[in-house]
Amino acid sequence: MPKAAKAGAPPTPTPTRPLAKRDRRIIVRREAYSNPVAEDRLTALRDAVNSAVAAAHKGNNPPKVASVTINRKRNYIMTTLGNTPATEILKFKANLEFALPKIDRAVLTLEGD
Repeated sequence: MPKAAKAGAPPTPTPTRPLAKRDRRIIVRREAYSNPVAEDRLTALRDAVNSAVAAAHKGNNPPKVASVTINRKRNYIMTTLGNTPATEILKFKANLEFALPKIDRAVLTLEGD
């Protein structure tokens, strides 16, 4: 027989399902003819995104990008850290669109997957 919860006790946390990889990805569209930055510069791209989000975020725990990869179409695919949805980072789209061209001038738009 389960015990009744005490008055004033915090509710039992319910486990959350991990997000699908698709919900955690941001696609950065680029001009088709230009080559992407070198593989070693992808960390600089990630760091620029994380610092732009941290500067615009008002709380103490800003959402972060964990990795940046390049797909066959030469676009960047950013994956968020942990179980953070991509929409949390896309809230700061204007800040990202200002920061990304400093590293790669061929960036056109950002969008969720």
